[in-house]
Amino acid sequence: PPRRHATLDEIGPSTGTVSLRREEFLLRAYALHRRGLPALRRSLETQGGYLLHVDGTETAGSPVVFVAWDEWSGLVLDARVLDTENADEIGAFFRDLEAALGRPQGLVSDMGTGILKAVRQVWPSLPLQLCHFHYVRDVGKDLFEKLEGEVRRQLLGTRVLARLGELAPGKPGDWVGSGARCAQELERLLSEAEPRWVRILQDHVLGPRERASRFPFELTYGRIAQHAWAVGPLAHELAMWNVGRNVLLRSLVAADRLLGKLAQDGAFTRLAYRVKTLTAAFSEYREALGVGRDVTGSDGEAASVAAAEGGRRVEAVLARWEGVAEGIDDEEVRQGVRQMREAWEKRKGNLFVEVRDLRGRLRTIERTNWRSEQGHREVRLAIRGGRGRVGRRRR
Repeated sequence: PPRRHATLDEIGPSTGTVSLRREEFLLRAYALHRRGLPALRRSLETQGGYLLHVDGTETAGSPVVFVAWDEWSGLVLDARVLDTENADEIGAFFRDLEAALGRPQGLVSDMGTGILKAVRQVWPSLPLQLCHFHYVRDVGKDLFEKLEGEVRRQLLGTRVLARLGELAPGKPGDWVGSGARCAQELERLLSEAEPRWVRILQDHVLGPRERASRFPFELTYGRIAQHAWAVGPLAHELAMWNVGRNVLLRSLVAADRLLGKLAQDGAFTRLAYRVKTLTAAFSEYREALGVGRDVTGSDGEAASVAAAEGGRRVEAVLARWEGVAEGIDDEEVRQGVRQMREAWEKRKGNLFVEVRDLRGRLRTIERTNWRSEQGHREVRLAIRGGRGRVGRRRR
């Protein structure tokens, strides 16, 4: 008789069975965790209480996975799926957490309005530390969103980037001039090095468009403007060096002409200088708050004396750039520095807080939520995936 081959779904447990077992494991693990909360509370009290970090993750159309963990022990305290990240749901989560584990000694969170409102409602006197990364990112977005758009429109409007990308250095016909047949060393330099240099120039100027955006910590078109502004004089100097030797590399001459067009554009040069000034000011501001260019690059500075010292660092940076801005004939630069000052004045009471444990000892504090972002993202996504179908079945 003919042999029948089993399909993939017929070999071993089906994918549906695996998914159900996964859900069952997560639910049993969570139930076991809840059963151990009294013992966890005693352990936290022994260490002097707990410093609560909270963070939520959501995607369009999905519920929020809200995770709470303790900085001092490194333990995840609770995780819950919320319908929305509003103050009522988060407040109920906080009350349940306090009933099970006691009141935290302090809280670190991002700048979500739901979290901040819930903290004010449930624990109005609790030391609240705002995550430096999220704070700096929000300041950067407000500072650069309009400027980045202006630089982009200016660059694309000149068509310089498109034409620079069309250059083909080193192709037949690129070299012209009687000097192309000169000393062997110079001929090798001309035939190999210069076309390669033009290709490097193309990548240096156009490359930021090919890389993942890290806005507002790096500006795609702001970087392009800075690179074009910086490399233009080098291209011109090399082109003139060739002229003195009676040779011509067409692609280099074209690059020199295109970058020279930007250098002679008054609107472009003003924008490029504005970008250079504000990105330098923002970088010092970011570094004073101990924030890297992404959340995992933040050092989460955790010295107990950092509250006073950190505030003085930020004040010094702002004072320096306020002085610089006053000497610059650009109202947009002055406005940008004022924005950084206003953001600091509004939030400084929650950017360098001090936290004491149950015994009154001053404790260290990580001033970013980088552990939540880096270490618990997979946990949150797993919980969302494991409970999503349960929630749908209940509905």
